Amino acid sequence: MGTIIGTTRLALTLTLVLLAVLGFTTPSVWSLNPDDPNVCSHWESYAVTVQESYAHPFDQVYYTRCTDILNWFKCTRHRISYKTAYRRGVRTMYRRRSQCCPGYFESGDLCVHELKLRQEGRNDLQCRTCQYASEVIFGCKG
Repeated sequence: MGTIIGTTRLALTLTLVLLAVLGFTTPSVWSLNPDDPNVCSHWESYAVTVQESYAHPFDQVYYTRCTDILNWFKCTRHRISYKTAYRRGVRTMYRRRSQCCPGYFESGDLCVHELKLRQEGRNDLQCRTCQYASEVIFGCKG
């Protein structure tokens, strides 16, 4: 009985690890290749919340010896000191976004030409099975 429970736990753990690995690696598999001639890119700005440190001023009281007999020869002095404090800030970051150029659509990690079938015969385009832009194109030569 103990062996079955141990084996079940091991299988469950391995399954969770596999799902986690696939979940983190799958998006990078489906990204567009920026070197593809049909891929266009543009810069995009986005906001990021960050914790930043700064010098926070405060009034520091200290005492010195002096000739004031009424205060037991002790005088009060003030100076501005600084301590490190933290605050949340917003930073604008930039990233390059890839997208298919006009006339192309994304199919997995490729940009495929949007083919429009014509009933008239054309020698420059021979297709066995072509479908429109929202679907995958099979067997087409351009």
